[in-house]
Amino acid sequence: MSDLDERSYQEALKFYSYGDLETALTKLSDVVNPNHYMTNYLKGSIYLKKRELDDALKYFYKCEELEPNNKYAILKFITYYSERKNEPKVIEYLNKAKRICQLPKEKFEYKKLN
Repeated sequence: MSDLDERSYQEALKFYSYGDLETALTKLSDVVNPNHYMTNYLKGSIYLKKRELDDALKYFYKCEELEPNNKYAILKFITYYSERKNEPKVIEYLNKAKRICQLPKEKFEYKKLN
């Protein structure tokens, strides 16, 4: 990652932490490298927070492509699919998280809510 990309990402992260999502997105648009994992993760997180779920999913898929076993992106998929009430996908990503995190089954089970 170039110094410019790193500065833009760090500025975006700062604005995200302040809750200024639009400025954070603007700063992220300055990042040139489309394959920077954390830039895609932060963009997805911003869109998820803004409830723009389809945009969020696009960036989380890019994260999965870049780092298929990254537990943080997997947790975002669980959040996304929970919001969409897509139970099969929630279970799929919960199972993936269990494998990656090597959690005992009884500590990490899906329980359907009414």
